Amino acid sequence: MIDFHAHILPDTDDGAVDIIQTRKMLEEARMAGFTDIIATSHYKKEVFELNEISRQNRINIIEKIDNKVKLHIGSEIYITRDLVNLIKDKKASSINNTRYVLFELPFRDNLLIFNSVIDDLKRNKLIPILAHPERYEIVKNNPKIVEDWIKRGIYMQANYLSILDKYGKDARKTLEILLKHNLIHFLGSDAHRPDNTYPKIAEATEKIKKIIGEDNFYKLSEENPRKVLNNEKIEFLKTTEIKQSIFNKFK
Repeated sequence: MIDFHAHILPDTDDGAVDIIQTRKMLEEARMAGFTDIIATSHYKKEVFELNEISRQNRINIIEKIDNKVKLHIGSEIYITRDLVNLIKDKKASSINNTRYVLFELPFRDNLLIFNSVIDDLKRNKLIPILAHPERYEIVKNNPKIVEDWIKRGIYMQANYLSILDKYGKDARKTLEILLKHNLIHFLGSDAHRPDNTYPKIAEATEKIKKIIGEDNFYKLSEENPRKVLNNEKIEFLKTTEIKQSIFNKFK
């Protein structure tokens, strides 16, 4: 399995605080079945601004100490009007320096710049991937919006532990809906520290497999992430329309 989203680099963002925590997380990830981790450190202006060279240096140091799990560079970029320039200037990173870009939204604010940022990414031949859509209020209130985003060419990455109520029951119900309708394309741990996320991956995996089956789980946890790392095209799964009645009951 490939962990598509993790905050595992030491002293980089709000994830691992030092190399000791990083090494423990790597061992937990290996035990959970991950062979690769995309190190998607936060990039948010004036909050987390470690550039690509510094983050790659951390990866190089980690690989000399512990190479049992392969690390790949990336960023979880907080949406901003100059997102494309952050990547061009090597401040933030695309996934493994490919055309795929992982970004996040504010959890509760209106998305006034969303459309213009997506258009800018596409003009620059970059492919947007939205981190953990099940956690945003706009999606929990109306999961059907994800259908529209996918039609615009945006891929979706869900967090494993959302299925275990880590982010609340509404996030879990929203993820169930998105999974059942083939509206998720990648899975990530979103791990920030040891003894927290990776030890629960097996339980989350079993619940997700019961919803989407073994074949689709393989696509989300291995096949699609591997294609991203190799900068290959990913076909969208055939989706089914979300009926309004499904989510009205827990709005």
